[in-house]
Amino acid sequence: MPYSKTLQTLTPDISSNLDIDIHLDNILEAVQLAAYLSVPKPNENKYNRRTNFLPPEEEFDTLAKYFATRAVSHTQPLMIQQELRERHEECSLALQEAIQKESSTDRPFSRYELNNALKAVRITTPGKDTFSNECFINVPQNFLEILFGLYNSSWQQGSLSTKWKQAKVIPITKSGGLSYRPISLLQNISKIMEKRIANRLTWLLPAHQSIFGFVRGKSTTDAIAQLIGDITNGRKI
Repeated sequence: MPYSKTLQTLTPDISSNLDIDIHLDNILEAVQLAAYLSVPKPNENKYNRRTNFLPPEEEFDTLAKYFATRAVSHTQPLMIQQELRERHEECSLALQEAIQKESSTDRPFSRYELNNALKAVRITTPGKDTFSNECFINVPQNFLEILFGLYNSSWQQGSLSTKWKQAKVIPITKSGGLSYRPISLLQNISKIMEKRIANRLTWLLPAHQSIFGFVRGKSTTDAIAQLIGDITNGRKI
């Protein structure tokens, strides 16, 4: 039997793309590859348990609804719920008092702040509006003037567009591919404004000395050093 006929019998899925005068070594490699692919892998059955897959949009909506039920307050222990209510009331009163006072953070944004925010943005995946940070970095000056006025109008009115709050939820598979964790992609036009606000608040409200996570210039080494120092000073007392 010719090599091509033999190969078609053993590996019909891959032989159609091979020449009739193919070398014997290539045939052997193709047969070995077909034999390897035909053997079920240890974890292959786990990924094929479900056969009734939903369309991607419905899968994402189902995932988002599931995580929404996990994040509601009534699922917390009663003690935690009570603590959250008390803290919420305290924060609401403090916020109302702060609103009545004038602050340097209430002033309109400057063009300098806008330029700094644009320089500091990272090249990340865009949100629901599909506008990337590259778009805002390279837009003409007249567009920046419109954006500048839009930010200041929002800041002075104390309101934020509801569309800016809409997130694009993307499920990321965890190890093994059997579970997901969602990430929310916000619109970059909102992120730029958030960056400007964060710069003001960072200058006004320095982090507490006992906070080390997500603080620039601090790490677990600083936390350990402070813990050792507190223990040493406590022994001296």
